[in-house]
Amino acid sequence: MRIDRKLTYIQLIGIILALMASYYMEYFLLIEPCLLCIIQRVLLVVLLLTTLANLIFKPLQTFFDVSTVILFFMGLGLSVHHLGLTMSLDPNALCLPKFSYLISTFGIWETLSMALSNPASCSKVQSYFLGLNLPIWLILFYSIQLILSFLKVYITYSRSKPN
Repeated sequence: MRIDRKLTYIQLIGIILALMASYYMEYFLLIEPCLLCIIQRVLLVVLLLTTLANLIFKPLQTFFDVSTVILFFMGLGLSVHHLGLTMSLDPNALCLPKFSYLISTFGIWETLSMALSNPASCSKVQSYFLGLNLPIWLILFYSIQLILSFLKVYITYSRSKPN
């Protein structure tokens, strides 16, 4: 098996583990996810589908490699934004209601806008793992995934380049 395929499988396993950890925290540890955490999950599901498509459709591998890099950058930016919200807590800001209520009342696009623009929506981090809060873990996750993606693109490019 080629090294770029192995790296894709490693990325797939990492995405599956991240999703499993998020659902474990929600359903077994009873930690309710904030709006940005739910958006991160949706992004992880899209990454999961893109990575699976990368493994299935070999002729479109370059397209899916570029797509995953873009999605990983989006996830990294969202995680950095989430970390910024946790670091600058405004004591006078009001938190948003639950995600299901917002979706049923305002629709998906207005809810996304509210989640990204409301500074208090995700400012209270409830859980830590090994002394780091979850936005920092997501920053590490996306950074490692980006390194793997760039390594894959480099290997694919160097293999296709004539000597």
